[in-house]
Amino acid sequence: MNIIISNDNSDVPPSISRRHKVLFIRSHNKVFGSAIIAGGLRMMPHVDFAQYPLWPSHYRATLKKLDDPELAWEDLQVNALHNPQMLAAQLRDSFYDVILLADHNARLFQQHHAGVMTTLKIWRNLFRNIRSNGMKNAWRDYQYLTSIHWTIAELCRFAPVAVIDFIDPPYLTSGDIDLLEYCQLYFKREIPYDRFILYHQNHQRTKSFSAEKKITLLNKVHGIPLGIRDQKFQTLQKLRTTPQDIDIFWCGKISNTLRITAVKYLQELSLQKSWKIVILEKQLTFDEYCRLIARSKITISIAGAGWDCFRHYEAVALGSLPLINRPTVDSVWWHNLPEEIFFENHFLNFAVRLETLLADDALRHHLLNRVETMIQTNALWSKIVEYILDTSLLQHYSR
Repeated sequence: MNIIISNDNSDVPPSISRRHKVLFIRSHNKVFGSAIIAGGLRMMPHVDFAQYPLWPSHYRATLKKLDDPELAWEDLQVNALHNPQMLAAQLRDSFYDVILLADHNARLFQQHHAGVMTTLKIWRNLFRNIRSNGMKNAWRDYQYLTSIHWTIAELCRFAPVAVIDFIDPPYLTSGDIDLLEYCQLYFKREIPYDRFILYHQNHQRTKSFSAEKKITLLNKVHGIPLGIRDQKFQTLQKLRTTPQDIDIFWCGKISNTLRITAVKYLQELSLQKSWKIVILEKQLTFDEYCRLIARSKITISIAGAGWDCFRHYEAVALGSLPLINRPTVDSVWWHNLPEEIFFENHFLNFAVRLETLLADDALRHHLLNRVETMIQTNALWSKIVEYILDTSLLQHYSR
């Protein structure tokens, strides 16, 4: 890792005076978010970063559901620190400008505030691992789970800590609230418009908080998008097709009532209009999926587990305008886009939106360019990480 150490002790922010030095602490229990940040850091030439803790090799299997498990594993191994003593010395010497922390429910810190039952659970899991994974892997698991030698409060004294939460549910767990209390900033996807809803899952944990304290903590929370990997967006752009012979394309699992309603309306429109509408509920290979979207003028993109969806970004990269249900959460950067790309969640303007967009090629291309610019400016993984770093450092040095 090529770290540039400066002897300049002025208050000029690192973003101006020298390269960023970043420590990324990530747990494996929500690997998707960790992979996004690691991949984004690799795309940033002005950042020198280290990752900790070292993941046992058998954790590689947890990445199998990601688009490119091999690349994600590679991202997560870049500049991984093997020596906790070296890291401890670096932290004491204020070596890092900022610490990024992706640790859903503060799992890496549980041994520091574990009661008797939690401690017994840790040891029970260790013995189970010995039986299922062998002594060697079980020992590596234990080393990983006990690799953080500081409490959350202690870690936050070494450098500004920015927590990154990529999960879909719009609430905070008890461990997340611990992180929120001590960190400088908390970056989260799927933030409800009413921020107090973030506390609802853990009313017992927060019922003693005053309204003032709740608001103060919520002021730390910043929204981030799901985004798309830089190289993936660029690769998909090369698959664009002209002319586009499909008017409207939909595919996806029927995982919520919005999707059920969309399919119903599309089936009705296919009987009423001369539009070429493709509706697929079967599983497609990613190559088939990309080819169909590239052929489509409009891709219907509806919330799945969360409002933000990979299809929002993939459709744009492939040259198809996504028509998206209006955000049900405070979708950072998306809510600044033209209203023509959204339909209301009651579907009353669904058919009108489609008719307008299909009748006006110039409007459709203009909207596609607007969304593409937003993604390239704010929602590529490198841009998300850049936003997190710049916001964290600006706040730290403006105190």
